[in-house]
Amino acid sequence: MCDCIKQIEEEIKINFPESAPALKVSKVKEVKFENLYWDLEDNCRMGVSMPIRVDYERKTKKGNVISKHEILNMQPKYCPFCGKPYKEE
Repeated sequence: MCDCIKQIEEEIKINFPESAPALKVSKVKEVKFENLYWDLEDNCRMGVSMPIRVDYERKTKKGNVISKHEILNMQPKYCPFCGKPYKEE
C-alpha cells in the first residue's frame, strides 16, 4: 500500500505558508484529509473517500414534485494520487 496520503499532508504542512502569503501563516499545526475511511476488512487500510452530491426530484404522496439531494461516499479501489491499487491482487 502507498503512503501518498501522509506524504501529501506533510508536503502541504511544509509549503502552505509560502503558497498563501496573504494569510500570514506563522506555523501550520496540523494537516489532515477530512474524507478518509478505514477499511477494517482489508488490514485496517486507510483510503480517501470522495463525497458525491446527487440532486434529484421525486413526487410526494400528493403528486407534487420536490427537489432533494443525497451525499454518497465513493471509495476508489486505486489511490487517486499514484494509481496503485489499494488491494494487492
